[in-house]
Amino acid sequence: MKFAREGYVFMFAGAVVALLALAFAAARPSWQLWLLAVALTVVAIWVAYFFRDPERNGERGDRLVVSPADGRVVLLTEVDEPDFVRAGRSVYPCF
Repeated sequence: MKFAREGYVFMFAGAVVALLALAFAAARPSWQLWLLAVALTVVAIWVAYFFRDPERNGERGDRLVVSPADGRVVLLTEVDEPDFVRAGRSVYPCF
């Protein structure tokens, strides 16, 4: 499985914190420390899950609108947005 490059720092930090908590819990046997270590391990796994970058399947092309993050395109509308897009009326997808 691939992961987004932007998440490597967060995944590394989460793994280090979880490993330190597990080592601390092993050195000082206490159910509270083990509970904390397990919770931090679950959080570290969730962070890795959050930054996963699965292979996307589907049609591609210049005339297709592809929704990000496995969502659905529900509306295509014209907007007048000169501040950010630097253009007049353009068609934008709404997710």
